[in-house]
Amino acid sequence: MSSFPNMQVYIDGRTFRQTAQCDCGWSSAVRWTRGSASVDAGIHTAQTGHGLVSAPLVGIPDARVLVLQAS
Repeated sequence: MSSFPNMQVYIDGRTFRQTAQCDCGWSSAVRWTRGSASVDAGIHTAQTGHGLVSAPLVGIPDARVLVLQAS
């Protein structure tokens, strides 16, 4: 696949029908959970260099959040 640095990968769908999609036209298989679709999106991002769109955090404004990043 070509590398387009401005392409973005995102998660789309409704309950039990989550899929990862990219601006380049790629889409993953339909997944039951958002987490599984996020793994597909992460793999596509790592293979192509496309940017992963992060979902906004919804919650208490002063809540502490732990973010883990795979190496």
